[in-house]
Amino acid sequence: MNPRERVLAALAFQPVDKVPLQIHPSPAGLFEHGQKLLDLMRSCEQDFGEMALALPVIPPEDFDADGRYHKFLTDEWGTRWEYRLFGVWGYRIGYPLADISRLDDYKLPPVKRLGGAEMERARAAGEAHKRRYFYVDGGVSLFETMQSLRPFEDVLIDIAHDTPEINRLADRLVERSALIIARTAVAG
Repeated sequence: MNPRERVLAALAFQPVDKVPLQIHPSPAGLFEHGQKLLDLMRSCEQDFGEMALALPVIPPEDFDADGRYHKFLTDEWGTRWEYRLFGVWGYRIGYPLADISRLDDYKLPPVKRLGGAEMERARAAGEAHKRRYFYVDGGVSLFETMQSLRPFEDVLIDIAHDTPEINRLADRLVERSALIIARTAVAG
């Protein structure tokens, strides 16, 4: 039974030779446990494709004067983050839409559209992957993205009051998500 057959059988509640496995390499786990965890991950055949596994290398500037991990980062959405533990979700400390009146001027990160030869390469790579593995990709998350763009409480209040701004933001995020899903459908 190859990995794809195993996953499809398990999803259909059919007998399998072993439980399907998907490894999510945790940068925090690899940093904390090092080579032993990396060797364990490499020894387990997972059912969703090959993955490049390596121990994380953290630049010295990501540590404070006391040797503790401490990093600030602004992501592609314009959200400002503070990180205190390597590989662990940080804390949002700045929101591009804290002031919702900035919505009309706010630019979502672009999603590259596939076309022509690039689309055919993605389709061929997806087909090759599916001969052996189950395909998983293209995750989107409306609410989590909203609360990264705007403070959590404000998002909840906007939803409760059904504000036009939160609906416009949701519409824009859904349109962007549709592009991501369309890209994933080409390969998957």
